[in-house]
Amino acid sequence: MTKSIEEEAALDVMEVASAPPVAKDLVLEVATPLYPTEDEGAVSRAIWTMFPELEFAVGKGRMMGIGEGPASLARFRRGLREMMIRDTARSMLLDGIGDGTLAFSLNKQSAVARVPNFSTGGAPLGDIEVTIRTVDPEAMAIWLCELDED
Repeated sequence: MTKSIEEEAALDVMEVASAPPVAKDLVLEVATPLYPTEDEGAVSRAIWTMFPELEFAVGKGRMMGIGEGPASLARFRRGLREMMIRDTARSMLLDGIGDGTLAFSLNKQSAVARVPNFSTGGAPLGDIEVTIRTVDPEAMAIWLCELDED
């Protein structure tokens, strides 16, 4: 069932409200190769379905997006919950923790269908590379994959 824009926005607001305090200062960076055979609009929609709060730029065969704060991750967080892959996602995210960053890759083709499918590389059209810059990457990973309280 497709949600209306108003329903999506209301759900995103709830996600933002649940974010830890450190999320207010996060910076989200997304990048993917853009090949001449690809439709730029289709690639931007693939990223937009996961991260609708990004500002996009295209240059030198790459599409890049940047966003700030928890709103930039709200839709992605909800996608992890809806697909019921939070345990797997937590493992992938925790493996991607670096010095002030949380980095992971998503399958570009799955993103078109708004399916958060983690990638380990090798996709013919490249992956969507996601980097979250934050003072507490572990807290962000845990929030993104937070289990519902029973």
